[in-house]
Amino acid sequence: MGGEIRTRRRQGVTIRHVAAEAGVSLQTVSRVINDAPNVRPEVKQRVQSAIDRLGYVPSIAAQRMGGSKSYLILAMNDRDHCGPSAPMLVPIPDSAASSRT
Repeated sequence: MGGEIRTRRRQGVTIRHVAAEAGVSLQTVSRVINDAPNVRPEVKQRVQSAIDRLGYVPSIAAQRMGGSKSYLILAMNDRDHCGPSAPMLVPIPDSAASSRT
């Protein structure tokens, strides 16, 4: 594996791969991706080079899970009092959820 550059399918590359390639922690990769101020420039460059080499593209699903707001509402239903036809969950459209931020 001397000087050869390893390539992966874009969908298969995770921050774990980037961290291993750059020789840093997952947290450091996360800080670089989120442009946190507490990363040394040489480490940031090393991580960015690994991202470019591997073709890492952040997962939109992973980014949404990482937020502090989930917009998930749990509704409990006592079928003995409400009847079997009462809906258990009522979806909230994305547009309604995002307008409350």
